[in-house]
Amino acid sequence: MNVLLILIALINPDLKEDRIVINKTYDITNAEKMLVMVHNMNGDVTVEATDGTQISLALTIEISASTDDLIAQAKRDLKLGEYLKNDSLVLYTQAPFIRRCEGQRLWGYNMTDGPDYSFKYQYQIRVPKKIAVHAKTVNKGDVLVKDMEGKVMVSNVNGNVEVQNVHDLRRASTVNGDVDITFVKSPQVPVKFNTVNGDFTFELPENFSARVFFDSMNGDLYTSFDYRRMSPKVEKSEKDGVFKIGTKTGVEIGSGGPELSFKSINGNVYLKKKKS
Repeated sequence: MNVLLILIALINPDLKEDRIVINKTYDITNAEKMLVMVHNMNGDVTVEATDGTQISLALTIEISASTDDLIAQAKRDLKLGEYLKNDSLVLYTQAPFIRRCEGQRLWGYNMTDGPDYSFKYQYQIRVPKKIAVHAKTVNKGDVLVKDMEGKVMVSNVNGNVEVQNVHDLRRASTVNGDVDITFVKSPQVPVKFNTVNGDFTFELPENFSARVFFDSMNGDLYTSFDYRRMSPKVEKSEKDGVFKIGTKTGVEIGSGGPELSFKSINGNVYLKKKKS
């Protein structure tokens, strides 16, 4: 994480560096009905479970620039975006050159006229274990969520996604990176997993049961579980008045169950038995 800044400093010995440190706590009353959303632009997001009743945030904003004036400008520009409602806490990157996009199915950023300095938001968050979590970053970082019992959704664009000891994973995706998941129990609901350039590695309990579908151009599915081949799943879609019919390869593991769908262009899927 600090290696990149060190390498840049070696290339450009005049590079200036600084940081903003923010520590906050949020009191909540009903964790089981609460959602924490972390929408990062550059940097890591780490979310860990706690038995407490507070959300604890430790945020470090790392800044690098060619002059002291640009460092000062960055420290004026870069803020912690936040809003807390009865049922949700949203944390995001706030700056004059960033427009936050929010809609029914969209929550992201539009950055125009980017600054002449570099920045990363490094989130370390501890939340009650039954809370729902949606953690996301875009560049220069990874997403890690640990030991959560509530609903979990994780996504990235240029980096890895890792979820450890999850009870209720609903979505995991990245574009350029690996997806690594450790399940406490077999998934109980359908889940979709997506990456373009990366592998999926899952550790699952001995009694894992699911219908697994895999769609990849240059990848394979590997499993240490016994399985039965299923008939290819036919999918139909329509665009501009043209119908497309495709198939996905599927296997049934255990007694079947919810559908797990993996989609990749360059990547494999590894379904492993969890080590006791």
